[in-house]
This record gives sequence, structure tokens and C-alpha cells, in this order.
Amino acid sequence: MKKALLLIPAFAIAAGFSSCKKEDSAGTDGEVISVSSRYKPVMFEYSATWCNPCGVYGYPAIHGLLEEYKHQITAVLMHPNDGIVDVEPAGMEDIIDFFQFSGTPASAVNAGPDTYPTYLEPKITQALSANPTAKAGVGIAHKVEGNNLVVTTKTVFFDQVSGNYNLAVYVVENGIMETQSGQTGEVPFDHILRACADGKAFGISVAANPAKGTKIDNTFTIAIPNDVRSKENLQVVAVIYKMGSNGQPTDVLNSNMY
Repeated sequence: MKKALLLIPAFAIAAGFSSCKKEDSAGTDGEVISVSSRYKPVMFEYSATWCNPCGVYGYPAIHGLLEEYKHQITAVLMHPNDGIVDVEPAGMEDIIDFFQFSGTPASAVNAGPDTYPTYLEPKITQALSANPTAKAGVGIAHKVEGNNLVVTTKTVFFDQVSGNYNLAVYVVENGIMETQSGQTGEVPFDHILRACADGKAFGISVAANPAKGTKIDNTFTIAIPNDVRSKENLQVVAVIYKMGSNGQPTDVLNSNMY
């Protein structure tokens, strides 16, 4: 581990494409019953509770964006070995290496490049304006079974697209109270990365040159880490990546959180 820690419209499956204001939803048995057609970029952050600039500049910037774009973005925040995360999740280091995070703090939108958190908003608005409609979407459901989180996803391609696509699934935790250098007292942390499904930072292959209407169902069983503070506060972020020939992401087709 590097010490450079410097920080719906909805598509109803049975009825075809339709529009409403509801986000995607899941049945009581953890089964996906609808898939959102709203486009959402994904925001990454690499930070630490002991890092003063992370508290003075990064914390208010990131949490301000999470509030301002609450229903328009997803987020994965990484805090390894700093009192919030005791054991670094498998795959986290690959995310850090991909974005070449080395500042205090560091962040990125979609497939990067990296930037300081206070400069993230233009990248979010650019991603949103460049994708007025989504070419694909992913619905998510999850349920706790003992010490595992069982996640089901349904990936739907609304248009025909070229290239190879991966689906990555991240388990994040909300509502964590912890002290942060640069802030006063305990402050809340949300979207903290706890696990990458199968330990894969950028997921598994789900489609190559998929045709319009292609649907892919996946199920992931993910062990809940011991440092999770509340199973009830776990959520799942799913990201559809377009992959390059080198096996690295080149773009994000869509993301979602449930």
C-alpha cells in the first residue's frame, strides 16, 4: 500500500421502455424489477482522516457535491487504514493506480483524469451535459444473508453500442461517524468503499458490441468485511465501463446506486 494517501425515468422489464420519476427498484426478495434510464457519472475520492488538507478542502468539496448532485451522481470514496477502513479491500489499489492518485486529497469523475476535489464540479457537469440520455443502464438489488451481501444486477443496453463492456460492483457504507483532521469533532462519512465484487476493481466482462435491447443478469455474493459498522447502511454502486484493448477503462457508459 502506497503511503501517498493525501488525501425514473424507468424501464419496466415486463412492459418495455417507459418514463417516470422513480429510481430503479427492487422486490422484497432482492430481485431487480426496474432499470433506471437516467445517466449518472461516478465520482471517486482517495482521502484520509489524518490528512489536514483532506478535511479543510476535500471534505467540504466532496460532501457539498454529494448533496448538490444527490440524485445525479454515484460515488466511491476510499479511506484505507485510517480508522474508517481497517483492511484495504481487494481491488482498491488497482483503482488508486489507474487514476494515479497521489495528492492530498485526490479525486476523479468516470475514467479520469485525476483532479483536486475542489475542481470536480465542472467535470460532473460536463459528463452530465455530454450524456443527456443513457445508452445503457443497470438495476441493482441486494440482501444480507448471514455474513454475505448477495447482489443481483440487470444491465440493459438501450441503444446499440460498439466496444467491450465490463460491469463493476462496489459495496459502500454510509452513516459512519469519525473525526477528520481539519474538521471539528466527529463528522459523517458516506459512500465509503468496503468491497469490490470478486476483488475486481473494474468488474467482469458483460457484453461485446451489444445490440439494442440486450439484457444481462448477474449475481454476486460478497463477504461483508469485519470493519463494516452497520449492515443496514450498506449500499451498492454498479458501473458499466467501456474497456480499452489494454484492459483498462476508457469511459463510463452509466452508473447507479441502490
